Amino acid sequence: MRVARFHNIFGPLGTWCGGREKAPAALCRKIAETPDGGEIELWGDGKQTRSFLIVDECVEASGGWWNLIYRPVNIAQKRWSPSTSLPRSS
Repeated sequence: MRVARFHNIFGPLGTWCGGREKAPAALCRKIAETPDGGEIELWGDGKQTRSFLIVDECVEASGGWWNLIYRPVNIAQKRWSPSTSLPRSS
């Protein structure tokens, strides 16, 4: 048996509304719905970190390890981003 844990995956067909969207899509939705000069609310103290992968990166990462690794595998970026960096990059 192989176990892969995928971290915060998003892509062009992912949902962007309804409360089930991932953090990048949720932030983009909040920004798009906010009137010019308005404010958005972000929860937490900003110290939380996340690793974000676009779906193509997950497919690529899944390709070669199935026959090589016999333990649970985390599929995530090497770089973790603090939640305070999300609004700056959107």
